[in-house]
Amino acid sequence: MAIRRFEVCHEIKDLKCAYPSAVSIRNAAKGGQQCRKTIARLWISEGIPYAFKGCPAIYDEMRCWLGNQLGVSPKAIGLTGSARIGESLSPIKIGARFGRKSDLDLFLICEPFFLRLREEFTLWAQEYSEGNVNPSSGERKFWDDNFDTLKRNSCKGFVDVRKIPNLGQYKVTRRVYNAMWLLTESLARTHDAPSPKKASLRCYRDWDSAINQISLNLKALAKSRNEQPEPNAGLWKRLTRS
Repeated sequence: MAIRRFEVCHEIKDLKCAYPSAVSIRNAAKGGQQCRKTIARLWISEGIPYAFKGCPAIYDEMRCWLGNQLGVSPKAIGLTGSARIGESLSPIKIGARFGRKSDLDLFLICEPFFLRLREEFTLWAQEYSEGNVNPSSGERKFWDDNFDTLKRNSCKGFVDVRKIPNLGQYKVTRRVYNAMWLLTESLARTHDAPSPKKASLRCYRDWDSAINQISLNLKALAKSRNEQPEPNAGLWKRLTRS
């Protein structure tokens, strides 16, 4: 058997710290799919998040608590977004710094939980199409957009829970909403912890689904040109949210 030598693409060789800048990640992501998947595995989904670097044990305590709330392993729970590396990787506000009041974007890798959420999305879709549940006049556009997005994303192996309405008959979804609210309240009362305005959860079927989607997001980032956060990025995000 021939002994191989491990090689990495040159674009990624400069990423040597736990919290590289968003611009350096974007530059490395230009190296192709192999580079993007390495970034997704090593920097975006593993290690101690920047938001908890001052007290990593709080991060683990938070995961244990959330795992108990949702009935999943704490090891299956992670954190992405600016809370992960300290800067936003969104193409429209690349480099925006994580602050104590920034949102927390959590993810869960758990096929049974994903399947239960997908069942609740299917139930909501049926009830909505039959007129058994109805949004307020201001929510209708969001419901229609979320319906299309959830259908597309569930085929890719993930569900954003915040896109399913928080209604009593969707018990798993409601449990997540309640857990996210309790989580923000608990962190606000915890010394040395971030105090997010809100927290959200994305559930993936498996690790392959997670890495593939993060890699696609990095591909979009690699094509962006913004060097600094745009002043109206938050407004633009709300107007174009999917």
